[in-house]
Amino acid sequence: MRIAALFVMLASMLVKMPAAEAQIYDPKTGYIFEQSYVTRIKEEQASTMLGIPDVGNWLLDKHERHPRKITYPHAVRHQTKQLIFRASGRAPLQLVDWSKRATKTSEGDGQKFLFLETVGNYYLVCVEFEHDAPGFLLIEKNSLKTYFVHQ
Repeated sequence: MRIAALFVMLASMLVKMPAAEAQIYDPKTGYIFEQSYVTRIKEEQASTMLGIPDVGNWLLDKHERHPRKITYPHAVRHQTKQLIFRASGRAPLQLVDWSKRATKTSEGDGQKFLFLETVGNYYLVCVEFEHDAPGFLLIEKNSLKTYFVHQ
């Protein structure tokens, strides 16, 4: 009897739980690679995940050859200054571009997200930093788990 009551109580708690919330990158919380939902990986790990030797040069080449017009996969949408990724049963992942103007006391800064292509089970996104070399995100298609590739 007690087990049944406990089950009913747990089931009612689950019904009241809020739906999964979208992962929305907010520039006020720091750079994309500082976010709790982003895992930093080295180029060697990215090479293994993608099956591409010398992935660092390959990524830079993809960025340099980025076409002006992109055909986005069905689950990826580009809206004004943001990329939105969707996966079945998952909350969307939103990556929002930002730019901060320079002032008399501080430099300007910013990040821009460019969808490059789909590679195997990953979406490849370039992160253009205002004052640094580009970085790259690998986003798993099914889970939206996000990896930041660094040297």
